[in-house]
Amino acid sequence: MSNKGYTKLSNDPSSSDTFIHDTFHKQATIVRDQDEDLEAVGDTLHTIRNMSHRIGEELDEQSEMLDDLGHAMMNTESRLDNVMKKIAKISKLDDDNKQCLKMLRLIVFITASIAVVAANLEADPSGYVAFCPCMGRFGNQVEQFLGALSFAKQLNRTLILPPFISYPHTKPQAQMTPFADIFEVSEISKYHRVIQMDKFMRELSPTIWPKEKRLAFCWQPRKSIYDETAPPSCVEFIRDEYHGPIGDGYDLGRTAARKEWQTKYPSHKFPVLSFVSAPAPFPIRAEDRPLQKYLKWKPRIMNKAIKFVKENLSRPFIGVHLRNNLDWENVCKALHEGHKMPQLFASPQCLGYHNELGILTPQICEPPPELILQEIEDIVGAIGGKSVFVASDRDHMITLINNKLIKRGVKAFKYDSDEPYIDLAILTLSDHFIGNCVSTFTSFVSRAREFGSRKDLKDTSFFGYQPIEKRKIEL
Repeated sequence: MSNKGYTKLSNDPSSSDTFIHDTFHKQATIVRDQDEDLEAVGDTLHTIRNMSHRIGEELDEQSEMLDDLGHAMMNTESRLDNVMKKIAKISKLDDDNKQCLKMLRLIVFITASIAVVAANLEADPSGYVAFCPCMGRFGNQVEQFLGALSFAKQLNRTLILPPFISYPHTKPQAQMTPFADIFEVSEISKYHRVIQMDKFMRELSPTIWPKEKRLAFCWQPRKSIYDETAPPSCVEFIRDEYHGPIGDGYDLGRTAARKEWQTKYPSHKFPVLSFVSAPAPFPIRAEDRPLQKYLKWKPRIMNKAIKFVKENLSRPFIGVHLRNNLDWENVCKALHEGHKMPQLFASPQCLGYHNELGILTPQICEPPPELILQEIEDIVGAIGGKSVFVASDRDHMITLINNKLIKRGVKAFKYDSDEPYIDLAILTLSDHFIGNCVSTFTSFVSRAREFGSRKDLKDTSFFGYQPIEKRKIEL
């Protein structure tokens, strides 16, 4: 049998080593080009995602501005309509004049709309409430904010939204973060009228609250910490106003209390009730806790929290808050020394407002590491937990927790950046949350879970606290 064909094939240049080498080289070049193209596509997608995120934030801000504009234009149109009806009745205009009136109305309406766009904001005739969230850190400030929101609602005054104050370890001075950078203002507005502080100061204060008319509302006079010879006062406003003699103070649950505030401080004489601290009790009252549902994170915060959960935490995951900074030792010191304290800070969240659910112990205030580790392991076992997220102001105990759970194949994680808002959002998303009963940071999470819309994310417990079993009453 002839093998000419095979001889020809073997002698063909295309089967040579050079050809094979060239072919592999071309393929390698093609693969490298494809990798570069894919990398470029990846960079483009990353850029698009960042742009989408920024566009989303801008759309949120524009949406709020459009809502304000829409309400203002509707009010303007309604007032113009009433004015034109009155003019028509008085003048008894004929058809031609009515057409002219329509044109005039259109011109006036357009002019008024332009004025609205130019931020000609109308003042609330019922007045305003302003306050400084100057007590403690974010958890304390939120508790007092919710109380102030309730206070403004009951007095029927618009609440001026203050900035939140933070105290970064890396910076010498406190930082102010606008309310609207953290929470959705539109959600708060579903409960009661509010206005951002910068908008109020820029557009309304020059006319209704100029510098020469600003009073500082205090509970009672207090001595200056800078000059002991100075007369007792609050701050350097033009005058201090002491409202302490008002019965029930900030508790406006009774009609008589509201009437006393409104009688003593009518809005036409006192357009702004400006408090040097929140017009609300601390800790938060039980009836104000449900207001937490109106605190909705801005997309910037919630999106980061959701992304972290998806990329790092297998469900079901346990959220843990550890309050163990150096200052906390002093908070719990009296309990460790044997002193009895019915309540401390946010402890009513687990003990009840009248200690009907338990008594305060040193272990509840400052749980020891071994108790923390054991309770985390117990919850992991109870719900079949797959991961743990830890938020802390100092020691996250990540290594200790991982060693405790190593046999279960469960790992603990923390958010690397110092962003407490994102920590709170992640804790709220946990399948089971364990916190510190005394801490207001924990209280934020427990309220958000109790009154939030997610029915599957409600389970909450507290380190060192065992709920009192409900006794069966036999009749």
